[in-house]
Amino acid sequence: GQYSIDSGIFGPTEVRLLLGTIITVEVFIPGAIHYLASVACVFLVISNLIEARKLLKLANETDAQDRKAKEEELRSRQRENA
Repeated sequence: GQYSIDSGIFGPTEVRLLLGTIITVEVFIPGAIHYLASVACVFLVISNLIEARKLLKLANETDAQDRKAKEEELRSRQRENA
């Protein structure tokens, strides 16, 4: 598994579009920014938690592969020295 930054459904461009939409709606419906910004914050927190979980899972897999490779290398060195 490969992890790349901003590969989720909500990257920097989407955040900019969301902010622009919130500001535009505020022009037509005064006071709406409080509700829309709150919803956006909740959505961003959930999105960030999901991405963090994916990243941690990938890191655990990479650590397990590295650990296995080091153990195999150590075993081969022990066989050579025996």
